[in-house]
Amino acid sequence: LDSTWWSIRAVLDEYLTDAERYASSISNVALLLHSYTSCASEYGPVHEGFSQLMKAEEAHRNGLLHAWSKALPLVGLLVSKVVDSDAFAKLSLEDAKSAYAALKPRAEELCHDDATAISAISAVSGAVNQSLREGFFGQTERQLATLFKELQMLRIRAKGISKDSLEVLQESIHRAHVAIKVTLPLHQKLIHRSFKLLCRPKSRAGDSSALRAPV
Repeated sequence: LDSTWWSIRAVLDEYLTDAERYASSISNVALLLHSYTSCASEYGPVHEGFSQLMKAEEAHRNGLLHAWSKALPLVGLLVSKVVDSDAFAKLSLEDAKSAYAALKPRAEELCHDDATAISAISAVSGAVNQSLREGFFGQTERQLATLFKELQMLRIRAKGISKDSLEVLQESIHRAHVAIKVTLPLHQKLIHRSFKLLCRPKSRAGDSSALRAPV
């Protein structure tokens, strides 16, 4: 996943750098035009500035289409890797293990008797959900959301994008959303298993390796 992710980032970052240059060219021409209309400069620099802007605009347009054509198949590949490897379930499991490891030293406090069961369930639920938000699952979900936003930005700015490539993007977004959605019930099961593991009798105490993704 990492190699594909960084390949996509390299393509998008290159485009964003080109876009900054283009924006700088626009600002430069605006300043030259203001100076000319204020009779503070000759027309020559303004003409040269417009010539440079036209070149920058063409380079920006070509760079935009290049970024789209390079990024789109890589995004499809990334989503396929995430879906085919059941990555969200595996990442969720690692996050749940981290939460359990943090709670384990408090097992005696939280699981003292039946009266503390509600507090224990609440503590486990809060810890696991926080770990899911801030850990591998949440980070990956946010990275994909950011990536799709950036591709939507390219789609809006670019001209001449084929209908087929737009459908490819929509399919990738849909597959990612489905992969996240089908993982959500697993989160509740991981909370339940974490609680049972934390509050089992001392003679049967175990570590986070006993946590497994429910089938």
